[in-house]
Amino acid sequence: MNNSYQEELERRIDAELKKLPLLDAPSSLLPGVLNALAARQTRAWWTCSWSNWPKTVQLLFIILLSILLGAAVYALSLIWKTGLDVNLVLNLFRPAVDLLQTLFSALAVIIRSPIGIWIWGTAALSFIMYLGCLGSGIACYRCLIQTLNRN
Repeated sequence: MNNSYQEELERRIDAELKKLPLLDAPSSLLPGVLNALAARQTRAWWTCSWSNWPKTVQLLFIILLSILLGAAVYALSLIWKTGLDVNLVLNLFRPAVDLLQTLFSALAVIIRSPIGIWIWGTAALSFIMYLGCLGSGIACYRCLIQTLNRN
């Protein structure tokens, strides 16, 4: 487009907009805005961004993270020097692994038994009934919305 045409169009639009009267804000807007600002100022400090935390808490947080980082580096250096004993690490998780192994074994026994067929059938029937309820709920909602829109 031509630059002079753009400037002329901008000038005309600006003149037309300046002719329009100023509109007042609705009377219900100001109390809502003031309440929102008051609620924002009374928020707890930990719900704000980190830069808005109190300086002492920021300093304590940095110190704590530094200590944790130092402990992690120290632990890694010990593991590097002495070598990693995989069995020692796995023994920490042995009770959880044993529990999961027992639960999955029990589940496999139930599924393989004749009762397992009934369990799968009941689960499938429950899922189909759930989908039916969901579909009928959506249909009822759409009918209600269409009825309200007509009135």
